[in-house]
Amino acid sequence: MKVVQAPAPPPARRRDSRMVSQVPALLLILVIGLASFLPIVHAQPDLGTCAPDGSNPLTPDPVTNACACLAGWMGPECSVCTASSSCQAVQEQQDGEDNENLMASTRMICDRSLEVIDRTHGMCRVATQAVSDFLQGRAYVTSQVTAAGDLHFEFVKITGEEERYETMFKCDGIGCIQVKDVKTNKIQTTCPSARCNTTCEVGGPDESCTTFVASQVEQIGARGPMTLTCNTDGTTSGTGTECIVHERLLDFYFQGVELDDCHFGECVPAGARAQVAEGSLADFALRNAEIFLESTYILAAIFGVLVCVVICLGLGLYYAMSEYYTLGSCQAMVADLAPVYLKPVPTTLTFSHVGYKLKDRTILKGLSGVAPAGEILAIMGPSGCGKSTLMDILSMKAKSGKVSGQIYVNGAPLTETFKKCIGFVGQHDMLMPTLTVMESLMFSGLLRLPKRLTMKEKTQRVLAVLTELQLAHIADSKVGNEVTRGISGGEKRRVSVGMELVTSPRLLCLDEPTSGLDSYNADLLVQILMDLAQARKTAVVMVIHQPRANIFARLDRLLLVCKGETVFSGAGKDVHPYFASIGRPIPPAFNAADYLIDILFTHNVEEEEEAGLQLAVVDKEEIHGKVVNTPVAANIENGGWPSGAVAGAGGDLGEGGVAFTCLADLFAASCYAAQTQQEVESQIKTPRSTFRQDSDGEGGTANLTSRSRPFLLSKQSLSLRPVPRTEEEAKDEKEARVGWLMEVSVVSQRMFKDMLRKPSLVVTHLLACVYFGCLLGLLYFQITTDGIAAIQNRMGIFMLEALFLAFTSVSALPLFWIERPLYMHERSNRYYGTLSYFVSKIFSDLIPLRVLPPILLSITTHLLVGLRGGIHFFTYSLVLVLMTAIAATINLIIGMLTKGIMSGILIATICMIHLILLTTIFVNFDTMKVAFFRGLRYVSFFNYGYEALVINELAGRRITNFNISDGTVVLRSLGFHPESMSFNTFILFAYLMAALSAAYLTRQLKGKKREKGKLEKKG
Repeated sequence: MKVVQAPAPPPARRRDSRMVSQVPALLLILVIGLASFLPIVHAQPDLGTCAPDGSNPLTPDPVTNACACLAGWMGPECSVCTASSSCQAVQEQQDGEDNENLMASTRMICDRSLEVIDRTHGMCRVATQAVSDFLQGRAYVTSQVTAAGDLHFEFVKITGEEERYETMFKCDGIGCIQVKDVKTNKIQTTCPSARCNTTCEVGGPDESCTTFVASQVEQIGARGPMTLTCNTDGTTSGTGTECIVHERLLDFYFQGVELDDCHFGECVPAGARAQVAEGSLADFALRNAEIFLESTYILAAIFGVLVCVVICLGLGLYYAMSEYYTLGSCQAMVADLAPVYLKPVPTTLTFSHVGYKLKDRTILKGLSGVAPAGEILAIMGPSGCGKSTLMDILSMKAKSGKVSGQIYVNGAPLTETFKKCIGFVGQHDMLMPTLTVMESLMFSGLLRLPKRLTMKEKTQRVLAVLTELQLAHIADSKVGNEVTRGISGGEKRRVSVGMELVTSPRLLCLDEPTSGLDSYNADLLVQILMDLAQARKTAVVMVIHQPRANIFARLDRLLLVCKGETVFSGAGKDVHPYFASIGRPIPPAFNAADYLIDILFTHNVEEEEEAGLQLAVVDKEEIHGKVVNTPVAANIENGGWPSGAVAGAGGDLGEGGVAFTCLADLFAASCYAAQTQQEVESQIKTPRSTFRQDSDGEGGTANLTSRSRPFLLSKQSLSLRPVPRTEEEAKDEKEARVGWLMEVSVVSQRMFKDMLRKPSLVVTHLLACVYFGCLLGLLYFQITTDGIAAIQNRMGIFMLEALFLAFTSVSALPLFWIERPLYMHERSNRYYGTLSYFVSKIFSDLIPLRVLPPILLSITTHLLVGLRGGIHFFTYSLVLVLMTAIAATINLIIGMLTKGIMSGILIATICMIHLILLTTIFVNFDTMKVAFFRGLRYVSFFNYGYEALVINELAGRRITNFNISDGTVVLRSLGFHPESMSFNTFILFAYLMAALSAAYLTRQLKGKKREKGKLEKKG
């Protein structure tokens, strides 16, 4: 630093005596930092009663009990000039003592800037409240900066009723330089290093002046620079300015020591100017002593906003469903509302040459048939023959393989918009056991009926379905399951059918609706379906497995399938004559369905074992006998089927006869096949040339076996692709579908209703939190802020709460896993979208299980333990809620990724333990040697949450009977960052949002993967 030097005032008499005061240990360390800037003031002439000859310069006047400096001077040693006249008076005094003094004729002024000309003296009040709290007195700093690059600081405090000045530390820096930023009006003095030591008596009457404190003081400035940055705006006016001191150890404890009411002064010759280097200084902001309180206010405001959002969302959902909540019992509604029966829309379903190939395996081989309006088409066959696959294709379910063929509705090609007109009932009843029959049907109606219908109209539609299915008498009964008694199996199946009939589908598909039912309920169900089909003119297609005789006799049309090929297709009444015609008459004493299944099953087994089956041998004598008029015999006699044309590997030709190796070949050659094909072609209005062909030529009917070709009539392979909807159709469909908020509302209210009717999980969570809160309250009842125990107890409480909430959140593990089949069924039947279900599930789980329990825990613990009150309580509750929600979401993701609940619990426990280990209470990351491991602190949400809890409770709090009386300093010494309160909480919010997004993506990906696997397995 280059300055213009002026002669210095003569040195004053040395003052040897100093008094020692006591300061808390860590405070002393902090003070030491300040001390680094507190020089012992260079001797000045006798300028006031604070510095009488032969006395302690820091001792106030015994008469006035105050430090009284002469006019124009200030400071503990009256060394800071405030007026030029004072400097001139000192100069004149020196001139009188030494007439040969070089400055005898020089006019002196008081330069009050921090720009050093020769030696600048200064005095500041310490604004960092933590320092004053540590010292238990008002803290001040005196300083000297010389043109030679020396910086001296001394830390003093005023204690006692007599307001005595007591010195604590001093620091000396060398090689210092000054830089001034003219844009920001700031000046910074930087020393590359400094040496500090205590000025109090170590081990003396001041208990705070200990050996440990002295060792810490010696480290200040030893490992890095010390800087004093001041705002120069108030220096010349005498109003005082603000400064801040930075040093590694001081920053660790205090984040810098703030100074205010700073005054600087130097007596220099008039016209002397300092030469200070100019540069750019980073703008500095003095820390607010109330930073932690402000952070708490911010977080409390965020918490309030979240509460308002949740309340508004709840009110919105309630308003959206207000009419539904006012519905009474079914008996009451029947008295007020009349069922509404819609005008029937006749629908005929026609499918031609439907094939399906999965990888290298052909599942379906050119199946054709007709399901006329008002009739039931039953599909029968042995297990694994492709019945359910055909049903999925007809109901427009997504398939992972290649589908080929043609499907028509009332003679027109199948369109994508027709998908919403299809009702599908699976093999198993997918019902919520806690809902009543009426509520189950209303759930379907509210989500799937057009939004233009009022609640009254939807209710009337449901009442009509209840009446048609003969369920009105049990409308208010709960469905039940294996654990909870409810309605019967047959009634459950009718409820499943009713949930599809509510939408008045034009095509109703049922996959084995009679399976698992007794004969009476099975017969009742089929009779109801027949009545519905005739009344509504609906096409009904169902897969049925060995129905009893009276049910089989009522079937309008029958499609027999074996190994993906057609064995019979036609009217139900033609089954007996057809099988009699091929030499397999149905015995009168047999149930026709059982007999047919036996034939098909035997055909499968023998064909696999012998690679061929001789089903019938018709010799020439029989052709001219009594069976000569049968269709197959007539075809053979007329030469329509050449000898050996369809002989299999194991079917030898007998003398004068033909061996048939496949039931499908027999049917393909019959008049029933031709009749079915004629019916199919008669329903088609659009020429076949308009259909798009499979571009790759694979997976279609062109790859079928040669023995199925006679039935296909040599048609080209056509890929089954529904005609895309037009823009107008898509718009109409979008307008008809209920809104997203309505979906969330309906699904949420069902989940809340299910939770209220199965309250064990919620009650267990709430009771567990109350119990644990009381347990903590008994162990730490009304803890004080006295000594180190105050810190240990509070940190122990927060860690125990974090552990408790983390492991109780494992209950979220099976959240989607338990309802996975129900979700897959309802999603495939277009009840709601994935996002609607996810939001509803999260909403219904978070509030009762992840919000209320931690709030209850925080209330119980706060009252019994005596934690920090006021606005800090809301921050405390908010952090606990965020930690619980994050832990539950992580467990939710683990539950979706694992296949078993036991393995999921094990993985979740291991994951939580690792995240808990990465917290500051167990690991001081700042001391780690490897940078990678230091970065692990950012992985664990426990680290953010736990640090936020500790900071919220201890930052800025006074600890009594402890060397470190400021909780902020205690936190820094333990590796916490008290200034990161807001940051930690914001990170928890971000962590929660990221976890929820990851959970949704996992739900999407796993749902598609499982659906694909299910389709492949089913195919």
